[in-house]
Amino acid sequence: MNRWTAGLVGLALAGPAALAVAGTAAIPGFARERLAARGCTAGAVTRSGLHLDALDLACPGLTATALRWDPLRREARLDGVVLDLSARTAAPGAPGPAGPLPGGRLAGTLWVDGLEVRAGGLVLARDLAGRLLPLDLVSPGMSVRAEGGIARLALERELAGPLVQGRVRASAAWDGAHLEGTVGADPTVAVAWPLLGPAPLPGLALRATVRGRLADRLELEGTAGWPGVEVRWTLGRDAQGTVVVEAVLPDTDLGAVLDPLAPLAPEVDRARIRGTLGGRLAWRSDGPPSAVLRLDGVEVEGALPPEPDLEGGRFTWPCRDAAGRDVRCASGEGTPGWTPLARVPPALVHAVLAAEDAAFFGHRGYDPAALQEALDADLAVGRVVRGGSTLTQQLAKNLFLDGEQTLVRKVREFLLAVELDRTLGKERVLELYLNVAEWGPGLHGIDAACERYLLKEPARVDPLEAAFLAALLPSPRTGYRRWYLEGRPDRERLAGILDAMVRAGWLHPDEAAVWAAAPLRLVPPPDQPPKNSRM
Repeated sequence: MNRWTAGLVGLALAGPAALAVAGTAAIPGFARERLAARGCTAGAVTRSGLHLDALDLACPGLTATALRWDPLRREARLDGVVLDLSARTAAPGAPGPAGPLPGGRLAGTLWVDGLEVRAGGLVLARDLAGRLLPLDLVSPGMSVRAEGGIARLALERELAGPLVQGRVRASAAWDGAHLEGTVGADPTVAVAWPLLGPAPLPGLALRATVRGRLADRLELEGTAGWPGVEVRWTLGRDAQGTVVVEAVLPDTDLGAVLDPLAPLAPEVDRARIRGTLGGRLAWRSDGPPSAVLRLDGVEVEGALPPEPDLEGGRFTWPCRDAAGRDVRCASGEGTPGWTPLARVPPALVHAVLAAEDAAFFGHRGYDPAALQEALDADLAVGRVVRGGSTLTQQLAKNLFLDGEQTLVRKVREFLLAVELDRTLGKERVLELYLNVAEWGPGLHGIDAACERYLLKEPARVDPLEAAFLAALLPSPRTGYRRWYLEGRPDRERLAGILDAMVRAGWLHPDEAAVWAAAPLRLVPPPDQPPKNSRM
């Protein structure tokens, strides 16, 4: 028997192999014993002449509706077969799929009809029919054949699943130990992933390669990517049997990396993007993944839409009213409530920066260190818990984008922020942010916030009040309800912002201690009688 044939049978057909050996004796009881020794069961085992039949066969990783063994012709037939590769993983140090078959050697022909191959919940192939021994299986758009001791797979299939739509081609060769293959879109596929974007991303010219050992040990490597982008990856097991995956993106042109997002991100389509992106992702099956990103030399030109003109005068932007309805707000010089930066006290500016973007004056619209910290936090828990957005990115989101939590929106926000920082400068960005940020339901701009919570102008805000206003920014509507309407401001959070101001050199430690202990006096909420509150 060829080595790859023994490997395939050893991996998935240990139960039928035992039944086939027992079939020579044509004794149903003995066949059941041999099946049980392999962890297999059958609903019925009968003999008809020299033929042995088994119904509802179930083995680890393999089920079949029926098996018939003909010892004279040395043939067996399996119908309705489901093979689950994930259920037959060898333990570290155990013989791999290419090792010798327990219970003797099979000879002859094994026919299958309606074979479905799975890896856990993922269906790899279905409706395969033909010979499993020697190998010659076909299904619509797929074939698996043996040629000179090598199993060869050819696949051409139209995918219409919930995540990927389009035609793919794949080919692979396996000699029982070594695997080599390629996968590619033909010519492109569409990816529908809610975390990627609000609509399917079309036109992805994806390509991937794989090569390595898939027998006595697991060692695979390959590439994946699209034109201009190539990620190198490896997959294997360490001495303890832990699966280890690593993917590396060498420093690559940022425009090429983002190019597939152009159908969903107008900024990618119209902007001139310079700079490089690189990184490394590592994952072990006994822990969470880790990743490192490198961004260098990023410059963006042409991402900003022609309107509004943010350098001076009146402008409008999409916002929400007090009821949460989408409306348009107006701001800028000459509009009611507009507060020039010169009328904002340093304590308020410093509190906002300490809470939202302490590195504001040192970055170019994005903060690589904050992005890395957010990535580490998200990977540690397996979901998005931190965004890593700078104050400039928040301004870009407020002025041009909606609140969807997707990768495409983050990319758009990033590109807009880089250009806002370059074209407007730090002071104008900060002035715009303070005048358009939401501080509570229907409260847009620092003037409206000071009026609602403090009944004073921004110029008269003290450090503790500034810390309270800054603490509202990450979740203004929640803060409005809990800290204002319910009268329970988070004093620990306010003290933390004061401490951050101290660390940045904006506030003396003694002053911070005094303000942290001072009472916070807020205006009574609407429709409530005035009262002297010390919070």
